[in-house]
Amino acid sequence: MSFEIINPFQTFWDSSGIVRSGGFVTFFVNRTTTKGFIFSDEALSIGQSNPYELNANGQIEGDVKFSGLRTIQVTNFDGSDVRTTDDVATIGDLTKIENVSVTGTDTIVATGSPTVTTLVDLTVFNFIAAGTITTSPTFQVDATAVKNVRKFHDHALVAGDWESGQAVSLMYNLTDDVYELMSNTAAHNFPTDVNTDGTFNPLGDTAAADLAAVGYATASGLQLTGQGSVNDVTIRNDANATALRVPTGTTNIDIAGNLSVSGGQIAFPATQIPSADANTLDDYEEGEFQVTFTAATGTITVAVSADTLAYTKIGRVCHVQGFINISSVSSPTGLVTMSGLPFTSGNTTESSNIIYFPIWARDFNARADGFQKGVITSTVTTVVIDGAETANIGAEVIAGTEFAFDFSYITA
Repeated sequence: MSFEIINPFQTFWDSSGIVRSGGFVTFFVNRTTTKGFIFSDEALSIGQSNPYELNANGQIEGDVKFSGLRTIQVTNFDGSDVRTTDDVATIGDLTKIENVSVTGTDTIVATGSPTVTTLVDLTVFNFIAAGTITTSPTFQVDATAVKNVRKFHDHALVAGDWESGQAVSLMYNLTDDVYELMSNTAAHNFPTDVNTDGTFNPLGDTAAADLAAVGYATASGLQLTGQGSVNDVTIRNDANATALRVPTGTTNIDIAGNLSVSGGQIAFPATQIPSADANTLDDYEEGEFQVTFTAATGTITVAVSADTLAYTKIGRVCHVQGFINISSVSSPTGLVTMSGLPFTSGNTTESSNIIYFPIWARDFNARADGFQKGVITSTVTTVVIDGAETANIGAEVIAGTEFAFDFSYITA
């Protein structure tokens, strides 16, 4: 008579709840260290390798059969975490498989055919789940005692670990007096650390309700989703100190240390998203702009080849610099105004945004070269150019007059 060791594709777990990827099951003549023969067919004519190497998922890929008594030893790929069972076949250790019908979702009652009267160590019970579990279940076969179900050797199951209609395999563990879940969990809830020698490749998207999830989507690639009372996502360094966090319910990123930009660039949106926080940098922009000049009366024309100034805006402060040349005039008088500032000036408390600044000018009608006065008031895009000695600077501007600007102002 032959005995079947386990159902095909059963998963073996070590004492830490980690699958025995590439591990080994070794079959010895009972209570010895002499290897016994194992086979893949009922007639015991087709030999199997002994020890039997588990696949990457810690599974036996096919049937393992033998005759007589055996001692069975299960190890990890490196020979560690040894689990040994004696007297296989005499008491049905890892040899008996029962297909049963069940009722109940969390309190599961199974009916065997024939009726099971005594629980035998390492007997496997296969069934189709009648419902999705909502808590750690119990299992009872016929008139035998009710036992708890455990996964990864000694961990309680949680809601969703198996689903309605799922094929489930439970193995009775006489030592712990529980049923161990041998089939895969539907939700893959691991109660211990998960280690892998390869890469972890998520295939599904995360969702808003996920407490802590790693996912993948075609457009966004790798995704981290979390929910916490203080932070939704926290990244820590090797000293377990917080390096980066996303505060709960926000799209903000809080970096605990220095921000190093190896690419050398930080990009802001084309349209500023203003912040009321005094410590938040919310804009940066570089560019050039063209200006025009007007007088109280008459006209002033700026040369096309010298009508452009450059600007750099950091936060709310805009710095302007450049050189302007006048190409022609027509009887200008009074104050001169330069129009075209790239941003409207601010309007802060007690007119604290208003500035007066020097403008270098030369080649006037009669006035000596020197500094003139520039003024920027509130909510304007203009600079009023006022003579240092008289407001009637317009009459001094002629073709060839030049102005040099170097000033900063607060924007709206």
